[in-house]
Amino acid sequence: MKQSRDAADPSPLRPVALALAVFGIALGLAFQGHLGADFHTSVPVPARALVEVEGAPARIDPVTQTDYRMGVWAFGRHAYTLWTAPWRIFQTEPCHPVENGLALHHPVITQGLLAMPAYLVSGDPLATTNWLILFSALLGACAMALLVADWTALPAAGVVAGLLYAFHPAQIGSPFHLGTKDFTWTLLALFFARRLFQHGRWRDALGLGACAALQMATSFYPLLAAATLAVPFLVWLVWHHGWRRLPLSRLGVAALVAALAAWWIFAPYLELREAGILQRNLRFFAPWSRFAPGGELFPGWLCLGLLAAAFALGRSRSLAGMQGDPRAALAIGAFLLLWLATGGNVEARSAVLKGAEPPAVNLPNLFAAARAIVPGLDSVRLPSMLAHGARMLLCVLAGLGAAALLRRVPGRYAAATGALLILLAALDTLQPSLLGGARPVRFASLDLRPPESTLAFYARLEALGNDGPMLELPMTSTPMYRFEDAPMQHLLTAFHHRRTSGCSPSYTPPVVQGVAALAGRIERPGSLAEVRDLGFTTLVVHHPPGRPGAERYAVRIARLARRSRGDLVEIASAEGLTAYALRARERAAAGQEGQTETE
Repeated sequence: MKQSRDAADPSPLRPVALALAVFGIALGLAFQGHLGADFHTSVPVPARALVEVEGAPARIDPVTQTDYRMGVWAFGRHAYTLWTAPWRIFQTEPCHPVENGLALHHPVITQGLLAMPAYLVSGDPLATTNWLILFSALLGACAMALLVADWTALPAAGVVAGLLYAFHPAQIGSPFHLGTKDFTWTLLALFFARRLFQHGRWRDALGLGACAALQMATSFYPLLAAATLAVPFLVWLVWHHGWRRLPLSRLGVAALVAALAAWWIFAPYLELREAGILQRNLRFFAPWSRFAPGGELFPGWLCLGLLAAAFALGRSRSLAGMQGDPRAALAIGAFLLLWLATGGNVEARSAVLKGAEPPAVNLPNLFAAARAIVPGLDSVRLPSMLAHGARMLLCVLAGLGAAALLRRVPGRYAAATGALLILLAALDTLQPSLLGGARPVRFASLDLRPPESTLAFYARLEALGNDGPMLELPMTSTPMYRFEDAPMQHLLTAFHHRRTSGCSPSYTPPVVQGVAALAGRIERPGSLAEVRDLGFTTLVVHHPPGRPGAERYAVRIARLARRSRGDLVEIASAEGLTAYALRARERAAAGQEGQTETE
């Protein structure tokens, strides 16, 4: 009687409203340190990542700031491009003249799709990023809650699992890496896959194919985790339902949708890989200490306790909403992901070389074995990120354990017990140190908006009708170049949408290195012609006040313009910026003839 009453809730909107209310409150508490900030100028950053400098605003280390700028660029740029010219999604503006420049980064196309409404309303990459960060956390919590509620027929268990997953410090602590930890689409794929095998409906097949495509378009880390999990889960589905009952036509459609998405997304990456560009010689694995109490990836005592309950209290209490028992498949998937993420215990074995005690268990490196078989794994730099997939699966199992506990409680205490579990889950994620977990994340605001004078400068170029790719100087081969120059130029393309030499990718193709070398010899005879042959129409010189040598460099480029006899013409300037139009050959020749006649 209890199971049928749970399955036939007379007010299905009530648990949905409850879940949204709880997740909304959790979202506000998690990001409260940033919610009062101007979303058009700043983004949320963990307060502990900021460095206080006496007499100056708090700063963040340059590498992390670059990651934030790249995130804002990708989310704002993708939202704009998908709305205005979706066929150009891979033709990114930075790193000219590289083709399919998006293949130098994680795709995060799914994040661009989610960000489109915010961009249409705000028209601003920073505001778009802020709303995307909040919406992604909410969507992840809802996806987990939907899956667990569907499997257990208990919405309260879904809310518990959603809190444990989406608001854990490891999940929300690096908002600039949204795509690398986004398992929303894996959770929804599990939801549709189970329903497809059980009911054989077309809508579930389309849902499964769409979720697979959206997961591919986030980042390679969650995709690799999803592919690892898919093996034991699909084996369980086939074993449970039997070969003869498989909905082959529906499965074929889902596979076709996923295959077409894979071809579209990964073809540019494969081209770069064949050219020898996407290669990694160094990989980082997660030490087992990160999973211990107080570690970044420790799932929490409540999560572990509920996980134990999921297995100890039996299938009938934890999986009342479905046929079959996927608990073993999920546990195997989590174990495989932990094995891949740690490389067995690579970090522990490496520590022995520094005098540490040898590890108690010497596991083989599963990732190294897989890399020898699976194409593309040699491009993965952080296998440690796969541990987030394992944590996601532990949260699913914890949700099943919450359902098992709730079904052990007498009916008159069920509501109070559910509320208590939800409260404990909120504490376990928002205040984990109180329950023996990692330090809670406290957010502050990081100002990332480019100077208004810089934005006005590029708007001035547009108003003058100046378009085409820009060679932005100095580049890496010039002494005045600073580490932050390329990331800022990369970010600026999300505002002005022009192709540029500014390039801050994970990989640097030879053509970009060639452009940097050309920029270093820009004052030599014939260099302007080489620049023009690469398609550049404009030179933009960055000479910010106070930077040693910057003004002298700007003066040298001005002299080059005067010597060019019409090839290079100054068209706009602002504080620390000067733009020169690089004339086409015939226009430059005409200018020289006119100058000769005047003389």
